[in-house]
Formats: sequence, structure tokens, C-alpha cells
Amino acid sequence: MFRLKPTLSSYINGPKVFQYNIALQATYDRELAERLYLNTGVNYVLYENITEAIGTNNSTLPHVRSDFGEYARARG
Repeated sequence: MFRLKPTLSSYINGPKVFQYNIALQATYDRELAERLYLNTGVNYVLYENITEAIGTNNSTLPHVRSDFGEYARARG
């Protein structure tokens, strides 16, 4: 089965407060054999402002979600 749907990812953080990503996601699922499935997908970003996130993380704790702006810039 092929599916195409819009997606919205958002983050609330920093001076700009609300960062978001609007994309189209296409997925394909198919049963190849009994209990054997193929699942694949692709995401195409239409608009985002996450890469414009301002500031840096100076925490001494492990950085996970706090560096989302840097992760978004690296993927772009």
C-alpha cells in the first residue's frame, strides 16, 4: 500500500519560541511472504525554520533534544 501524507514536526524553545517543519511523507508497505514485510518511506521537507534556531547548548549533561537546530542543519 502506498500512502502520501503531510507531516508537521514542532519544537518550543529559545528566543523564536516555536520552530517547525512541514513535510510530505510517502510510505510503501507490502507483504512479501507470510510474516515477511517490506516497509519503506521518504520524507520531503516543504518548509522549516528549525535550522534558524538561535543559541547554543552549554549544558554539561549529554546533549539529546537540546541541539535540534544543529541536527537539522546537518541533515539539510
